[in-house]
Amino acid sequence: FNSARSVGHHKPTDLAASDVYKRQGKDQGAELGVSLEEEAERATVKAATAGSPAEKAGLKPGDVIVRFNNDKVHTGDDLIELVGASSPGDRVTLEVQRGDEVLKLKVTLRKRSR
Repeated sequence: FNSARSVGHHKPTDLAASDVYKRQGKDQGAELGVSLEEEAERATVKAATAGSPAEKAGLKPGDVIVRFNNDKVHTGDDLIELVGASSPGDRVTLEVQRGDEVLKLKVTLRKRSR
């Protein structure tokens, strides 16, 4: 049993993202390529998929994503919705808490894999 949620991957455990895609009429949304820890209060990275935009940007396990462009990210669901509302090729800035540091990482989202 995998308790992590994937952001930008269409899997049964990623219901929030699939709902966003359906509402917007998109069969292919954007993908960040990161799995999140199962916790309600933060968007904490569990892993970045090999070769994904998240990995290329330097996201690491334990990073907490606190902003997606100008939007504050409170929860993993917030991040899933923001990625789902984006388009492949969009260049976004992630503000990430890593330990005592706050980093700004530039990420180019890719087309969501099936």
